[in-house]
Amino acid sequence: MRALRSCRTSARQDRYWVLALLVAQPVPTLAEPENYTLGTAPEVREFGDWSISCDNGKRCEAIGVSSERAKFIETEWGETGILVLRVTREAGPVARPRAFIDERLWDGQATDRHGVLALHVLYAAEHDRIGPAYRLLPLKGGLYEIDPRDVDAFLAESAKTDAVTTRMAKVASIGSTRGMIAALRYMDEAQGRRENVTAIYGKGSGPASRVPQSRLLPRVKIISGVAGRAGIQVPDDQLRRKGLLLCGVTAAPHTGVEYRLANGDRLWSISCDEENSDNANDSRLNPRSMWFFEHTGNRRSFPNFPRPEQGRMSLPNTLPNSSFDPVTGLLTATLFYGQNRDCGWQRRWGWDGALWQLVSGRELHGCMGVMPNGWLSIWRSRVR
Repeated sequence: MRALRSCRTSARQDRYWVLALLVAQPVPTLAEPENYTLGTAPEVREFGDWSISCDNGKRCEAIGVSSERAKFIETEWGETGILVLRVTREAGPVARPRAFIDERLWDGQATDRHGVLALHVLYAAEHDRIGPAYRLLPLKGGLYEIDPRDVDAFLAESAKTDAVTTRMAKVASIGSTRGMIAALRYMDEAQGRRENVTAIYGKGSGPASRVPQSRLLPRVKIISGVAGRAGIQVPDDQLRRKGLLLCGVTAAPHTGVEYRLANGDRLWSISCDEENSDNANDSRLNPRSMWFFEHTGNRRSFPNFPRPEQGRMSLPNTLPNSSFDPVTGLLTATLFYGQNRDCGWQRRWGWDGALWQLVSGRELHGCMGVMPNGWLSIWRSRVR
């Protein structure tokens, strides 16, 4: 711990204790969305160093990543490794909170050489004293889960400090719990656990039977397709002019990718940025594509992409970083806020023969090395 104390350069650093020590990671990038801000969802809330969301099924997850924490790391600490703690909980009276540590932000080979990993709370104001060890269970995909027998004790002890640490042969990583209590109180409130025996913090006498069950997820039927053909000439000048208008660019697109769906529809994807140097800065990070259908009888349609979260407006049919998987029938669009592609929003839709239907949505506003599959869930559907 002497190495950590030697790094302190301000009172603010003493307070936060948010950084991992051993393993270098890219410098976090502040979230600065320039376009498609229509995609940002209010389901994601930030409390200090933590972010939380509860999706349409009332499943909640909180993560030790936020815009504020990313800003602190970038401006105060520079290039270091990062420990990310995550707490999840399903809705309903019997669901218990689960807690995880993401090893994918570390050097996995290096940590394996140190042997068994344990988690402690860190009392930074008391000469770096640590609390008891909480057992970590290795999972697939580079994750550790805090032993379910230890979760309640760990969360209770975390209320006394602003930091946690992992230990193997020596200190491996330090992460922030500043804001975690507020985030988990929000989780209790969103799931109807306030003043209930099932609450994480602020327990009450209310019986577990009063906690609402999870909401039923919507069911969507998706039409799949076959592999697409790339480099196909845009059918006619009228369509190129349509692309020019919808993309809002200076040069009309000429080629695209065509997918044939099982119901006979043909789905087209045409790049908006392939010939537009004035959009170079944005297109390098978030290249856009225009999506439309050709139906039987030479009829075309340009359907928008719905966002049923809280009844918000649909997204236009020009989407960033978008691709279609004909096997699953899912169209995925991702908007990155940071150059490291570690924050932003991602959504997946499926075509039901008449409309695009939202299948899933994820967001994260703090840019700290978490890839899209680890962003916070804001929407889920069941695919038939």
